[in-house]
Amino acid sequence: MIAATVVFGCVVYYEWHYLRKRNRSKRAFRIVLGLLTLLWGIVVAVALLKQRFSLGIAFASLFDPLQRLLNLR
Repeated sequence: MIAATVVFGCVVYYEWHYLRKRNRSKRAFRIVLGLLTLLWGIVVAVALLKQRFSLGIAFASLFDPLQRLLNLR
């Protein structure tokens, strides 16, 4: 989780300087930084809930019907 935070910190730093260098609007800042905050929150939530929630089971329940449908042919 520390590595993910450091990576997101580097991305935020890069995006911040890019937006300032190109004189982007405040709206662009809010959109980019808000999206990065949302994505960081999702990464942290998945890392914290990894023991309780298995992504494999979720993906299997999502894609099993599609796989069965494709195997019928």
